[in-house]
Amino acid sequence: MKETFSREAAEEEVEEEPIIDDEVVVQEQEQDEPFDLFGTLTPEPHFDRNMIPKKIADLAFDAAERIGIDASMVAMFCLGACCIAIDDGIKIQVKALDTSWTESARLWFGAVGPSGMVKTAAFDTAVDPLHQVQNGWIKEDARALREYQLEDEVYKSREKQYKKDYVAAIDGGHALPEPPEQPEAPPKRRLITTDPTMEALAEILVDNPRGIGIVTDELMSFIGGFDAYRSNGSKRDKPTALKLFDGKPRPIDRVKGTLLVPNWSACLIGGIQDDKLREQAKYLAGDGMLQRFILFRANTHGMTLDRPNDAAAEHTYNGLISLLAHLEPRSDPIVLSAGAQAYREEIEKYTFAIRTTQTLPSALRSHVSKLHGIFARLLLAYHLVECAPLFQNIAVVSEATAERVYRLMMDFIIPNAVEIYTSYFLTSDEANSDARWIADYIISHATTEINLRTLRNGNKSRFDDKGRAMAAMELLTLGNWVTVSGENKWKVNPQVHVVFAERAKREAARRDEIKRSICRNAKLIRNTRK
Repeated sequence: MKETFSREAAEEEVEEEPIIDDEVVVQEQEQDEPFDLFGTLTPEPHFDRNMIPKKIADLAFDAAERIGIDASMVAMFCLGACCIAIDDGIKIQVKALDTSWTESARLWFGAVGPSGMVKTAAFDTAVDPLHQVQNGWIKEDARALREYQLEDEVYKSREKQYKKDYVAAIDGGHALPEPPEQPEAPPKRRLITTDPTMEALAEILVDNPRGIGIVTDELMSFIGGFDAYRSNGSKRDKPTALKLFDGKPRPIDRVKGTLLVPNWSACLIGGIQDDKLREQAKYLAGDGMLQRFILFRANTHGMTLDRPNDAAAEHTYNGLISLLAHLEPRSDPIVLSAGAQAYREEIEKYTFAIRTTQTLPSALRSHVSKLHGIFARLLLAYHLVECAPLFQNIAVVSEATAERVYRLMMDFIIPNAVEIYTSYFLTSDEANSDARWIADYIISHATTEINLRTLRNGNKSRFDDKGRAMAAMELLTLGNWVTVSGENKWKVNPQVHVVFAERAKREAARRDEIKRSICRNAKLIRNTRK
């Protein structure tokens, strides 16, 4: 917390802090537990290889060990690469009976971490096979283009002769000649691009209805580049970019005419430096851009490991990307088995509970509202990965596949989201920020009662405005932290000090470990320089 209570003001207001009576706590154990305002609403993010298809897990854990990073970073980037490789024409029907809702495997992934977190090494491991497929397409398309150019020259020659023959037929009253058939220009196939403008992206997507992958080391640079080349100051790029998450036909009006993009669609994967995220959080909280991303922490594990890479795992993964990229669209959507539907319904119930909880940051609740659809998109990607290489039994998603995606969502994706949004976006939501600050004071000072005057004296810049203070206390009341005990007075739920006792211990242990780590590193540096 940047601000702290004035000790003198607090002592002036409350001469003697009430003592927490253990018997009172025991008597009130039946009270509902307070809502967690500190980002531990969900357990700590957990990731293991059973959450990911084996074709990805083998590569991710091997590469992560050699690079010295968490395997989840490699695995999530690999999942993003698979989504890029999958044609948008392959769809999944989300519900059992409602045929109107289908999704493609179109997902956005962002790894959040400080500069120097070796995101690039994990990034390159995941996306290199995409480059290989695309390079092969470029060579094939170059040959097709040369053939087209020769055919077009022949066509133009025949077109000239046709015009002459047409005029002669009209003048002589003869039958009209058949016009020559104009050859069709071959598409310029692409799988990926980096930091494109919206105009350049439209040109690419005209030839690529399958969608495109935008891969960039720094997603904040990509987002910050919107409208950079507009001299008139108009802000059209971000709303246009947001539509890339939906994947629908989009007409682009230009000076030379209208360009019809058959599928305005893109997958995004990249890294986000946490200092830049913190700096931009207040601008990103409400526009919906970042809420479309699966955000996860990028963590290091230690030193790199010098050993041979797992060539078999790399070969399998590279082959998987190629197989997915060449998989043709289906006429019918893939459907969920009854067991898979049960997991989907559980995700829907869980996310509904989060997005309707007012004590959480509004940016998080906006993100969670998209997780139901994101679950379906992940389910499609997992299903296709697991069906490779023969793609047998592709029509129905199994319960086992849905369980893996469910575990990834519940144990890794959602806990990461809660932690990241609580850390970076709570300050952009005034009432939540104030409520969290008051809650922190309650726990750290073991207080059992609080009133409006204490808040005002303790932090005039926050709570001199009575309406602001009351809004924060209303959230704490809704979150079962306090109950009204009089005019502008509240009694603290004794469960607060029970529930968060362990959290205080863990935080103290975490800080001790940081101190020990700093000492170890300092000793290593000193010894190295001798």
